[in-house]
Order: sequence, then structure tokens, then C-alpha cells
Amino acid sequence: MAKLAVFSSIFCSIFLVFHIEAEINHTDVKIQSYCKGTFGLKDVDIIWKPLAQRNSSSLVKYRISYCPRVQGCIRPSSEQYRFGCMLNMTQLQLQKELQCRMTEESLFPFQFYYIVELRNSSGVFISHRLSCRLLSKVHCTRPQNLKAKAIGKRTISLSWRPAPFMGKYILCYKLWYAAAHENFNESLQMALGSESRTIDDLSPYTEYKFYIQCSLGCQRGWGLLDGPVTVRTLEDVPTQAPQFNNWSVSNTHEEKRDVTVVWQLPPLYTWNGVPNKFNIDYWQTTKRNDSSVPIPNSTKSLQINNSSATEATIRGLNRYVAYQTQISMCTAEGCGPKSVPWPLEGEEAKEIESHVVNRSLDSPDIWTVLAVVIGLVLLFVLIMAAIYYFRESRVRRQQPPLQERIQLDPPYHELENSASPARSSDYERIHTLEDHTDPQLINRDRDDSNFCALVRADLYSSTLSHSTS
Repeated sequence: MAKLAVFSSIFCSIFLVFHIEAEINHTDVKIQSYCKGTFGLKDVDIIWKPLAQRNSSSLVKYRISYCPRVQGCIRPSSEQYRFGCMLNMTQLQLQKELQCRMTEESLFPFQFYYIVELRNSSGVFISHRLSCRLLSKVHCTRPQNLKAKAIGKRTISLSWRPAPFMGKYILCYKLWYAAAHENFNESLQMALGSESRTIDDLSPYTEYKFYIQCSLGCQRGWGLLDGPVTVRTLEDVPTQAPQFNNWSVSNTHEEKRDVTVVWQLPPLYTWNGVPNKFNIDYWQTTKRNDSSVPIPNSTKSLQINNSSATEATIRGLNRYVAYQTQISMCTAEGCGPKSVPWPLEGEEAKEIESHVVNRSLDSPDIWTVLAVVIGLVLLFVLIMAAIYYFRESRVRRQQPPLQERIQLDPPYHELENSASPARSSDYERIHTLEDHTDPQLINRDRDDSNFCALVRADLYSSTLSHSTS
């Protein structure tokens, strides 16, 4: 408890001393002072003439405070001014000029304000606001080992080693870069007191050149450039699509046709990589209210694996059907946007109704109709063949045998009776041949008199020849 009471009393005494010191009213005085240093240095010297003191043996304390902001440093308050440096000495040690060195790496780029504060037994004396402007007399050396690496589709990381022989200066680095396809001035990026930088607003798959230089405080004294360092960002999908500009028809046969489409490649800087293929989509359309409407489930795709192609042939399209087509370009990262639909008009059908024209041969309905038509034709042929066979069979059944249709007239009987035995034998031979004739080999009408006359004439001629001999 005794120790706690001692510490409490000491703490209260220190608090009262600081409280009383803070409450002491200060007096504004005029102090002659100036700063000394080179622009960009980390060390700045503040030099001033001391004030005259009545008591030469009293303790004197000088304090330098600075305000790093250019604006708003009017009154010496703790929020605006920061501690710079301090001197403790007696009046006997005072000289004509006093000097205090401030060291701060992030100190004021080109100008700052400061105040000189005097404390002694007589009171507190504060100077008016003083200004310090640094002058540049040194040029920065060249930075070393600039490196660039692509870490994304739009991001490049850079690193470098600081400029040699510039260790005591506040260095500012300036990065210059530009894309290879751009003609306008190079862009600028500032970096204060660092040795690396990441730029993330670049274009995909674009080659950039980088330079770097340094200066003292980012205002003046810029040194020589180091570089260039060339690097390309990573690939991405294309940002623009090819555009169709022409088409033609070839190999027209029956209801089929081949269509060749021609396209124009987008600008090079929109490719965002190396093209490896093109995708072409096409589909059937129909007219509705003077506009082309896609037919559902009719879309097909054609892939072109030639990265430098500017045309392609779509084979087997219907001559009498209208189509539309789109194209997109692809890289290793994927395919970009599709082009505006390009119309492929069909021919007007002369002998085919509109609802048939709009159908494709690939539709199952067409094959069903063709099968039905072919079946009806075959059935008709079979029926006609059956009718013809039935009629022929009926006619054959109604005809009598040949033996009944050939009847000999009386002259043949008289000739038979008056003939000699030899002649009679010949006549009998003729009758025998006649009897052995197959009646079904000859189908003639009963009233066919010409046929009978011919048979009789033949028999009569044969008989006469035998009788003469």
C-alpha cells in the first residue's frame, strides 16, 4: 500500500506539471530562421537566431514543429503540427545561430511550414509560421533490373532495384508504358518510395513496353530511363464477333443446295488471343407478320478449325426454305459474342404448296407421306394384274376344243370314198395325224372361217399330191 501511494503521488505530480505547463499562455515573437537542405533529401536542417535572455544561467528549451500539409497550417495546434527536433541548453551555451536537424522519409514533397518554440523560466514564446522550400540540385541515377510479369488477363506486375548512390534521398519513380498498337502518348504511373508496382487496367493479350526513371521528390531532377521491358498480358475471350458480308449458292440439285458464306474479321486488338476456331450456327425461319421467326428445334452448328478462314460452305440446305446464320470467334479461353443474324433466303417453289416448301426432307412426316404414296401405287398395280389374269382365264374356259371347231365338208368325204387303197391309206394317215393333234394347242373362235379354210386347203393339197404320185 505504501508503494501504491508513492506511485500515485508521483503520477499526480507529473500530471500537474504537464497540466500547468500546457496552461501557460504563450507569446508570439519574431524569430529569424531559415531551412537548409536539397530537394528530395530525407534530412533537413532548421537554422534560427536565439532570443536574448535576462537570466543567462537559466535552462532554455527550443522545439521545432512542422506541418506536412501545404494548406491548413495556420495555428500551431497539436493536430496540425508534428514534432521535428528539440534543443536543450543554457544561456551560456547559446551561439549566434542555432541548428536542429529533422529526419523524416515521408517528409513534404517540395514545401512545408514550421514554427520555432522557446520555453524558459519566463514563459513560452512561439514564432510565426515559417516556410521552407527545398531546391533541387541533384539528378537521380538510373533504376536497375526492371522486370515485368503478366499475372492476369489485364494485370502486369513490375519490380525494380532502387537507383544506386541515392540512399539518403527521398526517391520517386515514374513508370512509362504503352501498348504496341496504340499511337497516342504513353501512360504514366507514379510510385513514391516503393520498388514494385501492379497495373491492373490493361487490355487482354496485348503487348506492352515499360520504362522507369526516378527523381528527387517527384517534382524535378528526373534521371535517365531504364528499359524497355516488353511483356504481353494473358489471353481472354474475344470482345467482338466477325461480320458476314456476302453469300452465294452452289451445287443446286432437286431440293438441296450448298451455301457459301463470307465474313470479315474484327479488329486485331479485340481478338484478345490467338483464334483457334469459328462457330457457325444456322436455323430455319418462317415469315410471320413480315418478319423472320426461327423454327423451333431446327438449329445446327458448323465448326471451322482454320484460324485464318474467312469463308465456309454450309451443305445440304433446302432450296425452298429460308435460313439465318450467326458466327463467333474462339480462343483458348472460349468463344466471344455472336454476330448479327445474316439471312439466307430460299427460292420460290413453283409446283409445291407453301406448307410443303416449309418442310425439310429431314422431317419424319415427309418420309411417311412418301411411303403411303408408294404403297398405294403398288396396291393399284396388283389389283390391275389380278383383273387382267381373271379375264384371260375366263376367255380360255369359254373356248371349245380344236377338234370340235374343225369339221370336214362333203368334198373330203367323196374324195375319201373314191380314192384308191393307196390313196385311202394316205387319207387315213392324215386323219390319224389330225386325231393326234392336241386340241388345246390351238385356241380359235368357232366362227373363224378363215382358219378352217386354211386347214381344208392344206388337207386337200396333200391329198392331191399323193394321188398324183
